This record gives sequence, structure tokens and C-alpha cells, in this order.
Amino acid sequence: INAEYMGDFVRPVMGKEDRDVRIRPTRIWAPPVLGPEETPPDFMAMLSLVFGLVSLMLKYKIASWMALFCCMSSVANIKRSEVDIKQVICSIAFSVLGLFMIYFKTPPPTS
Repeated sequence: INAEYMGDFVRPVMGKEDRDVRIRPTRIWAPPVLGPEETPPDFMAMLSLVFGLVSLMLKYKIASWMALFCCMSSVANIKRSEVDIKQVICSIAFSVLGLFMIYFKTPPPTS
């Protein structure tokens, strides 16, 4: 075998001797390298902020609980290299404040 064609073997296809199939060596897949501006957005953190704002503005309990769920999911799945402290603090604050404002509001006056 010639050294320059090492890994480019020729094998005839069954029943078709006139056609050759070239077998190429496999290549190892490497994930693309992303720069700091190209990191994918954290959708759960964004949903946490949106649900937190909705719960604060419209006083929806379900939106407040969804904000807390999305916030916990975002914090649990965050990578150490992608940590943005401001975003994490904002999503935690909106989710907790939404729950606090809904459940600890002033009771209606009794007459």
C-alpha cells in the first residue's frame, strides 16, 4: 500500500464490480468555539424575569410561581463560565418579590 493513500482504501460494492466505494477515515467532531458575545441566551432566566414582572404588575399567583420555578431551573443549569451575577440577582429578586407581594399583602378591611 502506498503511504500517501493510507486510509483511502478501495472496496468493490457487492454485485457491482465496476463501481468503487472509497472509505474515508472518520473525523472526530469538535463543538464550535463561541466567543463571549456569542454565548447562547439563557431562556429560563428570561422567562423568570418576564413571569416575575407579570406577577408584580398583574398580581397573578401562577405567574409568580412560574417565575420562581424558572429562576431555580436557570440557576441550577447555569455554567460557571456563563455566570452573570446581575441577571441571576434580578431574576431571584423578581420571583421572590412577586411571591412576597402576592401572599403578604394587606388584608381587606373588615366592617
